[in-house]
Amino acid sequence: MCGSAGTMLHFDGQSWVFQDTGITQALDSVWGFSATDIYAVGVLGQIVHFDGETWTPENSGTTERLWAVRGLPGHEPVAIGANGIFLTRGEDDWNPQVIAEGRLMYGMWDDNDSAILMTGYNGLIQRMTDPAWQILSVGHTHWIMDVWAPTCGRTYAVGKQGVVLQSMGGGWQNIAPPIEGINYSGIWGETEDDFFVVGSEGTIARYRGGRPWETWQLQSEANLEGVWGTHSGDIYAVGEAGTIVHFDGVSWETMNSGSTQALLAVHGRSSQEVYVVGADGTILYFNGLVWRAMDSGTGTILNGIWCREDGQTVAVGNGGLVLNHSGELGEDTPWLPQDSASLFSLYDVKGDGEGNTYAVGYNGMVVIYDGESWLPMHPDRHDRLNAVDLDPCGSIVAAGHWGLVLRHGY
Repeated sequence: MCGSAGTMLHFDGQSWVFQDTGITQALDSVWGFSATDIYAVGVLGQIVHFDGETWTPENSGTTERLWAVRGLPGHEPVAIGANGIFLTRGEDDWNPQVIAEGRLMYGMWDDNDSAILMTGYNGLIQRMTDPAWQILSVGHTHWIMDVWAPTCGRTYAVGKQGVVLQSMGGGWQNIAPPIEGINYSGIWGETEDDFFVVGSEGTIARYRGGRPWETWQLQSEANLEGVWGTHSGDIYAVGEAGTIVHFDGVSWETMNSGSTQALLAVHGRSSQEVYVVGADGTILYFNGLVWRAMDSGTGTILNGIWCREDGQTVAVGNGGLVLNHSGELGEDTPWLPQDSASLFSLYDVKGDGEGNTYAVGYNGMVVIYDGESWLPMHPDRHDRLNAVDLDPCGSIVAAGHWGLVLRHGY
């Protein structure tokens, strides 16, 4: 067993005894071919070798932190670590190279024959068999930013590192358009065979079943955060610096929002009543002709907006803020704060067809609103939830950090 400050403990079947490794930095992994051929690796590229009597330092050729060391019968050992460092042992020292596009590499396991499995950041799994590398999973366990459940059996999720995930039975398939380096933040569609996703650098993509993705990029390259429409010929996408663009079924046109704030979410009841929320308490509404600002009464960031069927409109934001609007459309009608039953920031809000509205947020927070009051639900998870949706069968789907997707079924 190894640990901080170069600590090494050896168990002989009856008791544990400290061994002197000769170094003071942390050791993160220990492994060996036999009792007289053992390696340990750790901070600043430290590698020490044990011959059955003495631990001796070896030159790794790197200062990157090393997380794991392993070997196959008849081959020299290998080590992996931070920033994709991969070391092979030579006659006199270790030879470094970079693999996995420089991603952090944490763990290894071997079949004691011909293959070593390696795991890394964001769900990366790859296999090394002489003389080739095989990628088993590039990983999609980073942040999910929006989720959409158009049918009872199909869910879509979009997020960081270019993922547009489609549920497939018990698993997920990435069906993202072939665009590199995009973080997706919003998804909306009429049916699972016709939907839109938006993301960074002004990226907009449309999926229609059986056809290649149709893609656009705004000339401004403004990051887009949210998308919603009344139908596939009337769609609004919003983003940084007050960006609002509208799709008429053929092309996208920039709209004058009158704002320079980051706009984070959009929802409405018709093409004559559309709401947008964003940074600094920004609330905008569209009456079919022009965008106007409404007084939210707050400077708190508003992350989500939902128009209920009973005429109430709900906005959610940082610090558990909930604002409710139930008046006529117009600049002077007030937004009133409500007790959200949450002190944690709320990042998305959606409603079902039965008069219930759900909001999700930081620390796994889920709250439900029945038109009169908010009550907490308890998913027993503490990961941040960024998005929520309701499928036609009434199940709640929430998604967030580290690829977490939760479903609460009736």
